[in-house]
Amino acid sequence: MSTLLQRLDAEIAVFTDSFANLVKASRVDTPDDITTKGARVAGDLLEVLAEKMLLSGQNLISMIAELKQNAVVSNFALLNQNIAQQDATHHKTSEALQAQLASLQHQLRQVSKRA
Repeated sequence: MSTLLQRLDAEIAVFTDSFANLVKASRVDTPDDITTKGARVAGDLLEVLAEKMLLSGQNLISMIAELKQNAVVSNFALLNQNIAQQDATHHKTSEALQAQLASLQHQLRQVSKRA
């Protein structure tokens, strides 16, 4: 589970870095910027950065699905434990009620013999 969380943290860092780089690269230059800094970033670079961000997003979605599966499995174990505890409680209650019923039946038999 901890390795999954580490992978998730790393993938979030990749996603945010890709987004930041995409925003920087897609910046619209003013005419003054073009003359002082040179030409704009090539369109291919924007596509590469967008593709990296898209791949990172897909990886995040698959990791989230994996986390959900782990949570469901963990919950089933917890649910099974709770069910076992409730079953034990009901079994004890049933035994106590059986003992009380046996006692009442015995008392009724004694009363009916007297009458």
